[in-house]
Amino acid sequence: MSLTWHIVRKDITRLRWVILLWVVALAGEMTLASLQATLDVEGHTLFYMAAWTFGNVFIPVIGYGLVMGLQDDDPVTEGDSFWMTRPITGGRLLSAKALLLALLCLLPAVISVPFWLGHDFGLGALRQSSLHVLWRQVLISLLAVPFAVISSSGAKFVTNTLVGMVAVLGLWLLYRLVAGGGPTPIPDPVLVSRGWLILAIWVFAAGAAALNQYYRHRTRRSVALLVTAAFACLAVSLWWDRGVPAALAAGTARRAEPVLIEVAARAGAHISRDGHTVRIISVIPDFSRTIVLEVSESEPESSATYPASLSENPDAPHPQEHYLLVSQDDGRAMTAEVTRNPEELHADRVRYFRSTLVFNPYRDLPGNVPSNMAPWIAGAVLVKVEGRDAALFRLADPPARKDGKP
Repeated sequence: MSLTWHIVRKDITRLRWVILLWVVALAGEMTLASLQATLDVEGHTLFYMAAWTFGNVFIPVIGYGLVMGLQDDDPVTEGDSFWMTRPITGGRLLSAKALLLALLCLLPAVISVPFWLGHDFGLGALRQSSLHVLWRQVLISLLAVPFAVISSSGAKFVTNTLVGMVAVLGLWLLYRLVAGGGPTPIPDPVLVSRGWLILAIWVFAAGAAALNQYYRHRTRRSVALLVTAAFACLAVSLWWDRGVPAALAAGTARRAEPVLIEVAARAGAHISRDGHTVRIISVIPDFSRTIVLEVSESEPESSATYPASLSENPDAPHPQEHYLLVSQDDGRAMTAEVTRNPEELHADRVRYFRSTLVFNPYRDLPGNVPSNMAPWIAGAVLVKVEGRDAALFRLADPPARKDGKP
């Protein structure tokens, strides 16, 4: 066991600067995303683009390359003559590499925990977010492992990756040619079962290739296995949904518990509850009979099933959202017309976005509308109700007045 840990420490030391760069990128994504949620509309775009670049380019690429970094100092291809005199068995070397790879997969979740706590994540949200971030890095590692074990150097790893990308593109074009026509909606149960089966095929191929390389060093056999697995995945994508019963394909929508958030309707006010943060950027009592609120929000990403990577469907309905502006003095409320600004950022299970809320007192307030709405707004709260079964229950059950009258 001491030899295994010696190999782990050796690889950590050798890769320490790359790991540090990865940690900085992980922390930078969350920090930049948090900054863009607190700035005005004109000033947050730069942080938004930087956070998006970190989360969708730098972090996945570094995480993918680290898998080859583990392998680069100890290649297991059949052309490596050092294997003839190596005193370390293949099993011992494999256990050391697998242990360090598992530790690296845990690192993104560990780095993200302080930011999730800063967004007031509860234990349930922490658990779900940690599993999601861990799952994403595991998927990246599973994709990289087969290319790493059949590569004798980093340059060969890049070449093999590019060849794999071209092959995937070719298989996708073949898929479109065979399937024909435009894209058709696929039910969630089919997507999930298809995704799990494709993942199982690739995990089996990756594991078999790694065992073959560490114990037998037959690179051509591993390449043949990976090519066979790729065609098997294509076959599953083409024909797995054939003959699925309509009842199974329909699925049932998961009902989400409504989430209620209240924040004072004044610029700079904010509140965090169960990972949902609402911040008022500006309140504009317009003279055109409307009141405009610019709101910045962040919340945990929701998914109907876990893991989200296998079940995300762009056509799936989003949770209903309702915004109310409620007076704490007289209990009267207005409903908002919501415009979601196009800037939306997903950073490690936190979703940041901006909303413009327009309230019309002449439409919603019963009785006489005050000519000066400033005092009314000063004593009002913004209420957000979110959930698939959310209802504007505050309209039917308004808060009691300060003088105790209903």
